[in-house]
Amino acid sequence: MASSTLPGISIEEHGGPDSAAMIDRLTWIWVQENPGGPAEVRRELAGEITKRKGFRCVTASSDGNVIAYAYGMYGGQGAGLSEHGRTASIGSHDLITEWKHAEKSPGVRLVDPAWVDAYDVAEVQVLADHRRRRIADALIRRLCSRIPVDDRVVLTVDWRNVGAQSLYQQIGFRDLIGFPISSRIVPGPGQVLMGLERAGDACGDPGE
Repeated sequence: MASSTLPGISIEEHGGPDSAAMIDRLTWIWVQENPGGPAEVRRELAGEITKRKGFRCVTASSDGNVIAYAYGMYGGQGAGLSEHGRTASIGSHDLITEWKHAEKSPGVRLVDPAWVDAYDVAEVQVLADHRRRRIADALIRRLCSRIPVDDRVVLTVDWRNVGAQSLYQQIGFRDLIGFPISSRIVPGPGQVLMGLERAGDACGDPGE
C-alpha cells in the first residue's frame, strides 16, 4: 500500500519477493551514493538479504521513480568472505555479536548482549537531490511500525555522518557505545551503533 504525508512523495512497503524484483533499481541508488563501490557484490548481497527473517523494505517514490529506500530484518548480514571469495557486508547485528563480550570496565559489558535479538535497519539510502525532506525519517518510522511495538531496533551510521546521527536521535535512537567501532573480521570505517528501546516509540509521521 502506498501512502505518505510528505508532499510529492509516495511511501510503499515490500516483502522479500517484491524487493528482489527491484534489486536493480535499489543497487543503482546505492551506487549513486557510493561511487566506485562494488555494485555487483552489493546486488548479490541485497538479493540474499531479502530472504532473511522479518525482511521488509520501504521505498519512497517521486513522479513514479524510486528515489530512496530502507530495509531491515532480524539477524546478521553476514561477516567475512562470501562463498565466492568476496567481502560480505557487516551490519549492526554482526557488530553486536563481535563486541558483546567486550568490557568497558571489569565485569561491565560494553554493550548489552540482548541487543543481538533486535531488528536491524540494515540500509537507508536517499538520492542526494531528495535529501532534507525527512524522507529517511519517514522510511525508518514505517519500518518500525511493521514490527512488534516492544521489539528493540538497531542501526549503524558512519561516525562522520553527523546529520544522520542527529536524525536518528530525533526518532528516538541513542548511542549504545560511547565511541565508534568497526569489525575486526572485515575492517572498515568506524560506525556509531545506535539503538531504539521500543519500535513503537518511532511510529508516527516524520517530525511528530
